[in-house]
Order: sequence, then structure tokens, then C-alpha cells
Amino acid sequence: MLFYMRLIILTLILTITLLSGKGQVTSKQDHQFQFPEVGWKVKVPSEFTIMDSAQATPIGTDFGTTKTLISFNKGQYNFFSSTITPFDPARDGDWNEVNSKLKNVILGTLRNQAEAIKVDTSSSDELIDGLEFHKFQIITTYQSKLVMKTLMYRRLHMGFDYGINISYTDENVGQELQLILASSKFDK
Repeated sequence: MLFYMRLIILTLILTITLLSGKGQVTSKQDHQFQFPEVGWKVKVPSEFTIMDSAQATPIGTDFGTTKTLISFNKGQYNFFSSTITPFDPARDGDWNEVNSKLKNVILGTLRNQAEAIKVDTSSSDELIDGLEFHKFQIITTYQSKLVMKTLMYRRLHMGFDYGINISYTDENVGQELQLILASSKFDK
């Protein structure tokens, strides 16, 4: 049950982030954010639009215990989002198995949406400020030739299923988003 709740939450967050365009906060100076729940600090350049909490969590949607830490974008199809969900292996099962099932369901959902969509994936591990994250990359090519790359970084961290999602259609913005993540810091 918890597995499917996480899948629904991830799908809703990705959809909301992609389709949102109003009620955003902009500023001419960089933004520094700290999230003590996971000991994470991230600096967001001023040219990115920080989504307010009303956009990150739509009214009437119950995400249970999942919390959006931050969401921001640059353009319509280039965004960054981070969430945490409490995870107790004694209650929720093996985190690696749950993460693997989540990837399979996401891939199956994408492939079943339309035959005209081409989906390519890869998995690897990546260090971010010395912490190892599981990285799942999805490259989706639509019939219109639009190519969207989605990078899903996940780890079991400080009692949370901790996820960072980057999606983009513009390669230059995608590199900026990845640099933002790579330069973020974790308490040690």
C-alpha cells in the first residue's frame, strides 16, 4: 500500500510541477534553503522560479506523510523537486526492493501511455557531497520529437525515503539543474 501511495505522490508532484505556471515567487538574488530533516542545503540561482507551497501541494490532495521540501523551475518543462517520506524498514520492508518496484511501475506506466512514446532508461549510483544516491534516468521521446529527460535520485536517509527529481527538455537548463544538485551540501 505504501509503495502505491509513493507512486501516486511522485506522479502527482511531477504533473503539478510540469503544468504549474502561476503563483510563483521570483527574485533577483540567489536563494539559500536549508532542510534540517535531511541535513541538506541547496542554493537556487535567481533565474529559477521557486514554487510556493500552494503549487507544490494542491488543495484537496492528501499526500499522507510525504512532504515536498522544495520545487523550482525555469521554463515550462525544466524543473527540480525534492520530497521526503518517513520510511521504517520494519514496517515498510526492504528499501531497495521498494525502490526497484517503484522504478518498474513508473516504467510500465510510461510504456502503457501510448505506443508513440519511446522510453529509454538507465540506473546507476551517484555521489552527491559524499552521499551515495541511486539514480534512475528516464529519457522519453514523444511523437512530436520532444525529448524529456528525468533524473530520479533516491536514498534511504535519516529515516526518510528521500527523493530528488530533475526533469528537463532544454539541455542547457538540465545541466544547470544538475549543477545545483551537485553543489548542494549535506551535514555530516
